[in-house]
Amino acid sequence: MNLDKKGTFKLLGIIFASIIFFAALTNLGDVIPVIRKIFGVLAPIVVGIAIAFVLNIPLRLLECRVFRSLTYSSKAKAWKKIKRPVCLAISVVLVLAFTSILISIILPQLIEALIKFFSELPGYMDALNAWIVGFIDKFHLPVENSGQIVDWELISANALAYFSENQGDIADITMDALETVAVGLFNLIFGFIFAIYILASKERLARSGRRIVFSIFKPERARSLLKFATLSNKAFNGFVTGQTLEALTIGVLCFIGVLILGTPYPLLVSVIIAVTAFIPVFGPIIGTVICAFIILIVNPMKAIWFVVFIIILQQIESNVIYPKIMGKSVGLPGLWVLVAVTVFGGLWGIVGIIISIPICSVLYTLFDSWMSKRLIERNILHHHYETDDSKAPEESGFFKFIKRKKKTESENVEAEEKTETEEKE
Repeated sequence: MNLDKKGTFKLLGIIFASIIFFAALTNLGDVIPVIRKIFGVLAPIVVGIAIAFVLNIPLRLLECRVFRSLTYSSKAKAWKKIKRPVCLAISVVLVLAFTSILISIILPQLIEALIKFFSELPGYMDALNAWIVGFIDKFHLPVENSGQIVDWELISANALAYFSENQGDIADITMDALETVAVGLFNLIFGFIFAIYILASKERLARSGRRIVFSIFKPERARSLLKFATLSNKAFNGFVTGQTLEALTIGVLCFIGVLILGTPYPLLVSVIIAVTAFIPVFGPIIGTVICAFIILIVNPMKAIWFVVFIIILQQIESNVIYPKIMGKSVGLPGLWVLVAVTVFGGLWGIVGIIISIPICSVLYTLFDSWMSKRLIERNILHHHYETDDSKAPEESGFFKFIKRKKKTESENVEAEEKTETEEKE
């Protein structure tokens, strides 16, 4: 096999990458902490980018809709100089005000529910013990001392003994939790500052990025990278906007439903359901469990009806609201959604879960386009890999576009050849 200089470098690069990959697989115990450390360092940047996408929604609305007449006016030269700072400041104030309102709604009612729970805990224990005793007496179960099945005093004594014997471990767990909270606050603060800098000069950053890409890569590869960046931007913007509208819709519907049911803490419950709706896959489950527990403290029967109502609401959301707001979802099969949420959640926690869907949607779209292009280049059509002619998979839009483009190119070539032949004659 004769290799030129370029082919030699490619072969050496593949060999080197294979060696590194094999070494990483054989030393996963040492590699994973390093990866976690790298992601920990990058966390403020990732948080900042996520905050920038959220702040960009009201920023674009203010610049392009609210102040449209000033933005596109040729006379308002002074406004064009102060447009970005003013709109960015208003966007920050709106987001902070909205967050403060949510916290002011959730926190007091949550504290009230917890105080009520702990104050009535002895009564719950007596009721649980009475229910167990009644159950045993009803079915004549052979249990000694059925008058007091659950010895709460013994349980309390054992709990106190455990805490006193494991004070060091409990202190370590507490310190780890405080450290996690401190790191989260640090990432949030610096991420917010980073987001402000991104939005303040986003056009200049985009222009610099294009110059860097075209200066490093060949034009064809540079255009492919810019296409990837454009697709990513559209996916993230669409996801954030659609998810926000969906969360608001779910929150309003939940508020109306719990008011009809007469559920305790309707505003608190609706806000929790709306906020957890931002978390893909596991968000509705987390929100339902939290709200059901809060309602259970006051009225167990209402908690059961609430769970039934949320199950019905989630079916409406999955089959009606989500497709209407987000289009035909994000283009990811259900299995890949679960994989994306699990992997990114393990790396970056809640932020990773939230950004996992748009990232994997972009990667899945690019991979599907590349796969369709490769199949066309190799002249492999659907009937070569179909298992059932009656259930042939539908061609993607990109697949049809490439076929149409190739057909047009071949027709143009034939027309040019025919013209040249006629000129020669």
